[in-house]
Amino acid sequence: LALRAEGSSPADVERAVLSLLDLRDIDATGMLTMAKYLAENGSEARAMKLYKQAAVLEPTRPEAYMNALDIAQRRMDVEGLKWAALG
Repeated sequence: LALRAEGSSPADVERAVLSLLDLRDIDATGMLTMAKYLAENGSEARAMKLYKQAAVLEPTRPEAYMNALDIAQRRMDVEGLKWAALG
């Protein structure tokens, strides 16, 4: 949030969030939270990757697929749409 308040670029925000992945043993819930934050801050491609990773950790949780579907629709990402729709 501090980076966003300072007007940092989406790339800077992405780097900061991804550094948290390196520092903690993150579960699917944490990964979904980080993915949502990245998507809301202009890093939708990276968010898609995290949603896919979260789905591997907990394939029965719908959040990864639903949020990825929203991103894929906005980006007109056919492969992302297929993945999110088919799980």
